[in-house]
Amino acid sequence: MQDQYRSCHTSARQNVLPESADLTEILSMIESTRNLVLIFKTSPEPQLIYVSSNSASISGYSPEDYLANPTLSQDILKPIGLELNTHTLDRFRIPLGPIPCYIPCKKGLPVSADLLCKLSSGRLIFCIQCQPQVRHNANHPDFSDKNLPATPLVMGFQPDGKLIFANQIFEEVTGYLVSEVTGEDWKSCGLFSRETTDLIIKMFQDRKPDTGQPFELQLIHKNGQTCWFSGHSRIINRDNKPSYLQLSASDITICKKSEKMLRLTRFALEQTTDAIFWTDSEGNFVDVNQSACNSLDYRREDLLKLKVTDIDALITNQTDWEAHWKNLKNSAYLSFESIHRNISGEEIPVEITANYMQCDKMEYNVAIARNIHLRKEAEKQLKFTSFSVEHTADSVLWVNQSGSIIAANMSACQSLGYTRTELCSLNVININPVCVAERWKTLWVRLKQDINFSLESDMFTKNGQQIPIEVMCNFLEFEGIDYCCAVLRDITERKKVDARLLRAAEEWRITFDNISDIVFLLDNDFNIQRANRAFTKTLNCQPQDVLNKKCYQVLHHADCPKVNCPKLIAFNTKKTQRIAYFEENIDKHFEETIDPILDANGLSMGTVHTIKDVTEHHKIAAQLMITDRLASLGELSAGLAHELNNPLTSVIGFSELIQEKILPEDLRQDIQIISQEAQRAAEIIRNLLTFARRHEPSKDWVDMNQIIHKVLAICNYGQKVHNIQLITNLDPNLPEIKADYFQMQQVLLNIVINAEYFMTQSHGEGTIVISSRKFNDSIQISIRDDGPGMSENVLNHIFDPFFTTKEVGKGTGLGLSIGHGIITQHGGKLYTESSEGKGATFFIEVPINQPD
Repeated sequence: MQDQYRSCHTSARQNVLPESADLTEILSMIESTRNLVLIFKTSPEPQLIYVSSNSASISGYSPEDYLANPTLSQDILKPIGLELNTHTLDRFRIPLGPIPCYIPCKKGLPVSADLLCKLSSGRLIFCIQCQPQVRHNANHPDFSDKNLPATPLVMGFQPDGKLIFANQIFEEVTGYLVSEVTGEDWKSCGLFSRETTDLIIKMFQDRKPDTGQPFELQLIHKNGQTCWFSGHSRIINRDNKPSYLQLSASDITICKKSEKMLRLTRFALEQTTDAIFWTDSEGNFVDVNQSACNSLDYRREDLLKLKVTDIDALITNQTDWEAHWKNLKNSAYLSFESIHRNISGEEIPVEITANYMQCDKMEYNVAIARNIHLRKEAEKQLKFTSFSVEHTADSVLWVNQSGSIIAANMSACQSLGYTRTELCSLNVININPVCVAERWKTLWVRLKQDINFSLESDMFTKNGQQIPIEVMCNFLEFEGIDYCCAVLRDITERKKVDARLLRAAEEWRITFDNISDIVFLLDNDFNIQRANRAFTKTLNCQPQDVLNKKCYQVLHHADCPKVNCPKLIAFNTKKTQRIAYFEENIDKHFEETIDPILDANGLSMGTVHTIKDVTEHHKIAAQLMITDRLASLGELSAGLAHELNNPLTSVIGFSELIQEKILPEDLRQDIQIISQEAQRAAEIIRNLLTFARRHEPSKDWVDMNQIIHKVLAICNYGQKVHNIQLITNLDPNLPEIKADYFQMQQVLLNIVINAEYFMTQSHGEGTIVISSRKFNDSIQISIRDDGPGMSENVLNHIFDPFFTTKEVGKGTGLGLSIGHGIITQHGGKLYTESSEGKGATFFIEVPINQPD
C-alpha cells in the first residue's frame, strides 16, 4: 500500500491525480498516509461529503467536526484564494496544485501543507500533503515538541517583536541560524526589511485571533537575495503564559517570479503587433491576443465563438481544415500566406506561421498571423518600378566600382545595339572611350562624396555611332557593395533645340542691345530685370551696376516712386502709358512708353519701358524758336535801321562841317563827342542790319584771346568799382579763326556785363572766370560767374528777344538774342548751363575751319 501511495503521490505532483484511478482506489491509498483528503459534491451546491479518517491525528479535528462545521474546511481554502460555489467550479476543470497552504490545528501551531485538487466524476477532491516540523529556540523550553507538525516556514514573536522560535525550514530558506536572529539581534541582522518589521509589530498590536486573509512578506536571504512568502498570522493565548504571534508562511519566491514572467509573457503577447490564434484540433479558437481582435475588428468574446473557417478565405470549410491539420501534424511547423476577413468582410493579406503542440493530452495549433498588406503593396510597387525601369525610354546601367556593367534595362540594350548578355560583359570604357581608368577613378570618388551628380558626355553604339547623352550618376550601397546606377538620356534633339535657342537668344540680345532707344524691363517691385546697351550708355554704367536695382534709385536718385508714377498706373490699369519729362540728374529730355507685361491669365508680370532721348530735338526746337524770333527781330531791325540811318547821316555830316569851322576849344570837344556818339549809333544800326542779315559780316583772321583782353580792358573800371575779381585761363596756343572782330567783341562784352550786373545785384561782389581752349575742331570760350544762377524756366527763354530778368529800364532783352544770332551766323553755338544759387556758365564754340 505504501508503494501504491508513493506512485500516486509522484503521479499527483505531475497530473494532480491519475486519470485512471477510480474513487475507491484513491481513498484506499490515502487512508494509509498522513495526507488530509477532503471530497466535495458539486451539485446542486458544493458540499463537503468526505474527510479522511486521519484528520484527528493531523489537526485535532475529527471527520465529524469537519462535516458538522464547514468553516474548518473554509479556513484551509479561503486564505489561498479558493472559494467554493457554483460560479467558481469551472476553474477546477483544469487540475490545480501543488498550492502552499496550512491546516488550522485544534491546539498548538498550524500544519504547513501543499494542496492538490482534481474535479472527477462530478466530485471535487482536495489532497493536502503535510510538511516538516518546527525548530524551536533553546532559550524557550515551552516549545520543545520537535514532532509538532508545521508549515514550510513557522515563526513565533513576542509582543515586543522579538523572534522566539522558528522551524528548520526557516534556516534552509533564509540562510540564518535561529540563534542569529532571535533576541536583540532580530532587527539588525538584515533579515527583516523595515516594512516586514512594521508589519509584524502591527499584527501583534491588532490582537486579532486570526488574520483570515493571507499576507505577503519579504525576507532578505543571507546572500542578499529577496525571498517572498505568503502566510497567515494568529495570536496564540496560553494559560498563565504570555501570548505570542505565530506566523505560518510558504515560500512563493518562484511563484512571484513565475507570475511576473507570466504577466510579462502575456503582456508581450497582447502587445505584439502580430495576431496570435490558439485553436484546437477542430479549428475552434480557444484563445486570441488583442492584436488578433484589433486586426479583425472583433471583440475577444465574439472572436472566441468562431472557427478558422469563419475568418480564413483559403480554409473555408471543414475539409480544408482537416487537410491543413493533417499537414500541420506531419510537419509540426508550417509557414504560408493566406487571406483573413475582418468583421466587415474586408480581406487582409497575412503571412501565417503555424505550430503544432500538445498539452495535457490536448492538441493545439498556435498560429501567428502577420499583416503583410504593406509588404504586398511594396512588392506590387517593386514590380511596377521594375517594369517601369525596364521599359523607360532612358537607358539605365548598373556599374560596380571597377567600371564593369553588371545590369542594364531594355532601353540600354536597344540604344547601344547589344544583347543584355553582351552588354553585361562590357566595361564603361567600351561604350565611352573617354572614360579611361584614371577618369573613372576620379568620377567614382566624386560619386561617393556627392551621392549623385549629372554630366554630359557621349556614348558609342555597337556599330560605332556617337550619341550625345546626359548622364545622371547615383551612388548605391547594397549588401555592403558599392554601385553606380547611371541613367543615360539621348540628348541629340535637345542639342539641336539648344543650338537654335542659343542662336535665337543671341539674335534677340544683339537686336535688343542695338535698339537706339533705351529699353529696359521691370518686375512688379520696380527691380530692373534687363536693360539694353543704350540704357547703360546713357547712364554711363555697366549692366551689372543696375540689374535687380530699383528703377527710381537708378534713374531718379529717389528713395521711392514718384507721385502718379506711370509704372504704377500701367500696373493697375494694364494699359500703355506715355509720358515726357526732363531728367535733371543727367540733363536730358525723354519721351517714355510703358507697356504692361501680362501672363496667360491676364496677371501683371512687370512692365517694359521704351525711352527716347529727345534732348537734341528740344535743343533744335529751341534754336528754331529762337531763330524764328530773331528773324522777326531782324525784320524789325531792318526797318528801324532804315528809318534811323537818315537822321544819323545828317547828324554826322553837319557835325563834321561844324568841326571845319573855327570854334572855341570847349565847343569843338562837344561837337566831337556828338560826332563820335552819332557814329557809334550808326555802328549799332549796322549791327542791327547784320543781325537782320542785310549784309555779310566783315570777317578776318582774329585772335580770340586778344578780343577777350580788349573786352576786359573796357570793363576794367566797372569791375573795380563793383569788387569784381577777374580770372583768366587762356590757351596761349589758341589758333586764329575767321570772324568779325567787333561782333565777337560785342558778344563777349554783353555776356561779361550781364555777369557783373547780376553778381552785384545778388551779393555786391563776385568772380568771373574766362577760359579758352581748342575743343575738337572748334575753339571754346567759357565765361563762368558765381552769381545767383538761373531756373529752368529762365534757361528755356534766355535767348528769346526782349526777354529779360533785369528791372524795368535796366535791360532791353536783346543782348543775348543778338549774340546768339552772331555766333550762329559764324557756324558756331552759344549755350549756357546754370542752376539756381550756383552761378551760370556761357559757352561759345566757333569752328576753326569755317566754310567760305
